Amino acid sequence: AETSEGRLGIWDTASWQRIGECATHGVGPHDVKRLPLSEDLLVANGGIQTDPTDRTKLNIATMRPNLARLGPDGALISLAEAPEDLAQNSLRHLALLPDGRAAVATQWEGDPAEAPPLLALWEDGRLTFCPVPEAEMLVMQNYAGSIAYCPARAEIAITSPKGGAVQVFDAAGRFRATYRRADACGIAPAPAGFTMTG
Repeated sequence: AETSEGRLGIWDTASWQRIGECATHGVGPHDVKRLPLSEDLLVANGGIQTDPTDRTKLNIATMRPNLARLGPDGALISLAEAPEDLAQNSLRHLALLPDGRAAVATQWEGDPAEAPPLLALWEDGRLTFCPVPEAEMLVMQNYAGSIAYCPARAEIAITSPKGGAVQVFDAAGRFRATYRRADACGIAPAPAGFTMTG
């Protein structure tokens, strides 16, 4: 609690007893997924240290978000960090792609006048951020609330309850469209697209 250093709790699903833990190799873990065709885990460490009593954000100027790939024993396999100019882009929610890549939705903690990309793709331990056209940069109000990948359309969608919008990208991270939906947040793949809650 004092450092916000990340931990994964390990539980026995037969008894629901906690049987161990391992480090996430970052601060403020937010999401974890098991990588396809693998025993490895991918952890989104948001990078934000918070006060243990009132959750005040303590390290915005020095935050270091990352995606950590962990082996089944908790050992660190690779660590992908945001570049320095995007280090205030907290890595939050993950969506897995069938080819072994992952997509991550971010929340910008830096200058609100800036509008950095809110979608990044992870592949082989590297992060690539996905820009949007200039006219679409402020629509999401620097906040992606959720993410999903639709296999039927080979598309990634991120939502913004703050912006009241959903942005859709192709599987290579190229922007396709913005849809306006009030308080859009939860999103999941559906047979021919996405199912969204708002």
